[in-house]
Amino acid sequence: MNHENNNSNPQQPTPYQPTINEGKTDASYTTDNERETSSDMQTGGQKPSQHSAAKEHNTEEYSYYEGPKTGADNMAPDTEDNAYANANTQERRGDLTPNLLASVAYAPPESKSSLKKRYQALVAITHSSKPAQERIAAIRELANYGQFITPNVLMLAMIDQDKFVRIAVLETCADLALHIPVKLVESALADSAWIVRATAVWALSHFGNQAPLQHIATIADDTNESILVRFWALYALGKIHDVKSTNRFLAILNNSKTDEHLREASATALGLLGSVESPLTLQLLRHALANEEENALVRIAAAHSLAQLSNPPEEETLQALTKALRNKDEDIREAADHALNIIAEQVGKSIDKQSKPQSNRPLITALLLLHDRISEDVLIKLLSHTDRAISKAAFDMLTAPDDPLPAPDHTVAYLYNRSTLSIQDEREKACGLQHMAEGTFIPLTPGKLKSASISQALDDGWIPRSLLTLIMVERSLTADDISAYLAKQLRTEYIRSLLHNRSVAITLTLLYSSPVIYQDFLEGSSQREAFQWLLKTGVIVPVLIDETAPDAPSQVVRSVVGLSAWERICREGRMACISLPKTNTKPLQTFKQLIGNNMLQNTHLIAEQIQTAQKTQESTSSTNLELSLRKLANFVMAAEQDTLTLEELYETLYKHFILVEDSNSRERIYDGKKEAAHEIKQVIDLAYHASIADALQSHLLTPGDTLPRTVLQEWRTPPPATSTHFSLEALITTIESCHFDTIRSDWYLKSLRFLSLQDVVEIRASREWDIYIQSVEALMKNKSFAQRGLDALAPSLEHTYNSYQHLLDEINSMLEHRRTASNPSSQHTFWTKWTPTPELQINVGGAILLIRWTQDGMLYSFAGNSSPDKDHYPALTISFSIGEHRHTTASTDLSINFDLCHGRLDTKTSDAYQQWEKLKMKFHTQPPSQLRQQGFVKTGPTLS
Repeated sequence: MNHENNNSNPQQPTPYQPTINEGKTDASYTTDNERETSSDMQTGGQKPSQHSAAKEHNTEEYSYYEGPKTGADNMAPDTEDNAYANANTQERRGDLTPNLLASVAYAPPESKSSLKKRYQALVAITHSSKPAQERIAAIRELANYGQFITPNVLMLAMIDQDKFVRIAVLETCADLALHIPVKLVESALADSAWIVRATAVWALSHFGNQAPLQHIATIADDTNESILVRFWALYALGKIHDVKSTNRFLAILNNSKTDEHLREASATALGLLGSVESPLTLQLLRHALANEEENALVRIAAAHSLAQLSNPPEEETLQALTKALRNKDEDIREAADHALNIIAEQVGKSIDKQSKPQSNRPLITALLLLHDRISEDVLIKLLSHTDRAISKAAFDMLTAPDDPLPAPDHTVAYLYNRSTLSIQDEREKACGLQHMAEGTFIPLTPGKLKSASISQALDDGWIPRSLLTLIMVERSLTADDISAYLAKQLRTEYIRSLLHNRSVAITLTLLYSSPVIYQDFLEGSSQREAFQWLLKTGVIVPVLIDETAPDAPSQVVRSVVGLSAWERICREGRMACISLPKTNTKPLQTFKQLIGNNMLQNTHLIAEQIQTAQKTQESTSSTNLELSLRKLANFVMAAEQDTLTLEELYETLYKHFILVEDSNSRERIYDGKKEAAHEIKQVIDLAYHASIADALQSHLLTPGDTLPRTVLQEWRTPPPATSTHFSLEALITTIESCHFDTIRSDWYLKSLRFLSLQDVVEIRASREWDIYIQSVEALMKNKSFAQRGLDALAPSLEHTYNSYQHLLDEINSMLEHRRTASNPSSQHTFWTKWTPTPELQINVGGAILLIRWTQDGMLYSFAGNSSPDKDHYPALTISFSIGEHRHTTASTDLSINFDLCHGRLDTKTSDAYQQWEKLKMKFHTQPPSQLRQQGFVKTGPTLS
């Protein structure tokens, strides 16, 4: 079991990271791994592929680097040795032993005695005659018992005859650098085995200013020492920030006759210093990167170090790294790409902290040069920067037109007989074709749409939370100012809705009023046939609100161009439409319930959820927000007897709580002076669209950076007797049985808005999409777990994740030729590295357990309240997401969340507090307050 610690750095490499390969000698066996590890030092544990330079060496060449050999060192490791090494490596990575270090800190007093006994048992194993692999495992587990460890225990193990045991001791010493004397590790520098000496030097790098710098420097300069020991000595000097060694690193890097391993280590060490101590540093690193005759690993190390030392980056450095993106060596290209991403992240953070305009000039230059790599989240934050030049640069980048994705090299086949809604003869007979002026349409009633949804973003008034704060609180922008960027976001959500649902219900007036939508069916548009396919097959379903037919005249014409194009579409074929007349009171009743009686009952919880979901500093205090929400609820309750339609009540609430005087919601002129206006707007919008989705018996798709439907706390209103009940123990047992296919990073499309409707048609025609949409349908049906039991949960989660990953792979395959056709230096316009990560969020009365599956295993984190609320049957909700780690900035908008189930905790055998405390004892993690500070609340887009 792995436990996440967001405050810790990625696991540091060690000189010894073996894989079983009996065909190599001890020296070559280790050297290959070290050569990989040296690049691993800069990438934080993500190893690039083994470089071509490393593959060129043979066993004889390695023997030169070893120096004088002892008989033992010259022997090839036998199968047993390799087994020890493999166990040692897995143990160090946490694959075999749970991390009990946190359990010592957070376990109750009575459990420390059992930990002490476990520690004593491990010590006995390390000094026993048990097989070496058992001694290695015990020594590595000792790293989890820092408060009990004594130097004598490790000193005795350090004289073990098996060198792999001695290596394990040194790795444990590195983990326990705060608890043991440095002399213990320093003594291993005299070991007869060079691999042990190399590990000792590496371990010393963990002791900071306690490390014996002079001794390490002597080893680095010792020409009689093994090259790999000197390699790690140079690394250690860099990690310890020995600035006096700068000239040593530069001299080695600048001498082409020096061994390539040492040049690689020197290039790496310069980056580890973290600052430029000599004006030659960046120049020599750029020269090493650009030198085609230089060893590939040296060039990779130079790229990584340039990233670490470029804050702010020089234009020459950015140009050198950009040029390296076109190198024929894939590993060099990846290193340059990784370095540019690091610099882009540093630039965003540095600009955010800088206040003096003069010091921002080089950062602005870098911002513009790296525009494809700067996340939109960062740019939105920079819109409110005090330096006008920075805010303008961010604004220009956000609103600039997108470059078009290269066109496909084939024609999409439109299969009009493949209907999503099965609008065939039997459906036509059941519903009856109705005639328009020059066409026909099929009227549908709510519930006839299979796996349908409405998207909240497909609305004139939708604005992401981060922008809404700038518009309504800081008042540094207007909605019209940022309309070009909002159009991009609307396009993203439009495409998303078409990919994650069989059918998408869109209000008729929006179809011909929104340029983002009607641009596809204008006369002469290359996407017109694709739109017609989506319309004729029931993928896009117009919603008629009081209109008698899709070609009925509209009372409000917002776009003459769009309306004219729509009328032509109506004349050219049939479509399915769903009617939701204003006389239908169901959506109005749902809307009033959500922001009326339900809000009065749950005001405190709703206010808390709104503030938790916000990414920026709140302008409204908790007390004032609760008071404002109560005013909203009471206003709605007072309107119960009024004869208002849903739209009329929506507009009335806008005018009273949100808008400036004498304006309407379509104009988007908001009055930020009204108390909690931007929070109330989000609640009203969410409730409005939720009520329409319920009336259509469809799902609601809320965009990213938007309040999810769970904020409304509506599942708390029904009495507990009518709710689904779970025990936490049964739920966790089910979840722990989940196994996902390999979770891996890959290149993915940066934004869905780059897909055309033709691409959507082709994707939906694939087998992968069909399997995925079936998995989503099965997953969303699991809201009725009371009838089906929890057994259906784990396979549904697995199937949905795996099928979505396969769908993404299919999209990648479909777009691969367009990616390769792109300019390598500008590929980040469309593609980015992304790891689709599955995560489950279990909310029990405000206390949250996050379970994330990663490449390293299952991770557990607690957030929210320290314990569930005191309801007799606390509300329990489950949501599943496939997306980014919650503490990272978004690199792509492919993430998707599923609001799975609302119920109540089963407290028949034990109360909520007891169940929760038992759960926390099982998963030892950071305190909730630390997790909240790490930004562990990131929602949407969510299918509810």
